[in-house]
Amino acid sequence: MIKCTTVGNVHWHARTRMKMQVHTARRHANTQPYALRKRGGRGVKLQILTLGPLETNCYILTSESSQGNCLLIDPAFDALKIFETLRENGLTLRAILLTHSHFDHMTALDPLVAMTGAPFFCPQKDEKGLTDGWLNASLSFRQVPLKVQTKPEKLLSEGDEIPLGEEKLTVLETPGHTPGSVCYRTADLLLSGDTLFYRGVGRTDLPGGNSKEMAASVQRLLSLSNLSVYPGHGSFTTVYGERRFYGL
Repeated sequence: MIKCTTVGNVHWHARTRMKMQVHTARRHANTQPYALRKRGGRGVKLQILTLGPLETNCYILTSESSQGNCLLIDPAFDALKIFETLRENGLTLRAILLTHSHFDHMTALDPLVAMTGAPFFCPQKDEKGLTDGWLNASLSFRQVPLKVQTKPEKLLSEGDEIPLGEEKLTVLETPGHTPGSVCYRTADLLLSGDTLFYRGVGRTDLPGGNSKEMAASVQRLLSLSNLSVYPGHGSFTTVYGERRFYGL
């Protein structure tokens, strides 16, 4: 069993007692901020933009059957950079999805909606964070709170599916980092938000965080098949790689 105890910004794995730093993208990232990386599985392909002062990963998902349509996960910062990337790749944005409602994952949301007209989907249990500067942690990092003006077209919950051509993303509720944190799973990819990182888990000391829920969520993710894992910060990993790290 995994047990997570928060000590400031550091999370401890009770089995190894090894410090697991979170939000340290420079340590693990393979590129500089704003660099575009392309990866993919058998069906869904993804492009990665690392954006903003917290180096948040923004994901653009396409598939061979999506005919130029795409989904975008976590519009972190720099809406113009995201828009230009979509245009340069000839992509039409069909929906914007959030893994959770922390400010560093949605600062570019309003302007990007204005530029593209795309709807956005929000985890149901994190809806309050869209307009609450305390819950979305913006007041923990800056003086002016972030308040999203756009209303979500759909509130997401466990088991919901978002189509992408012949492929689909399935919503997994993984509370702990926030009450409504979710991950998105495809046949061979896991977009894990700030729940599971390369050799680490999300912090639980921000408003709404819960270490017991985080431990249960991580345990759930590590019980999945060997998916490639793409987190909200830092480099990608795999489910099996993290299971070995935790000695499971």
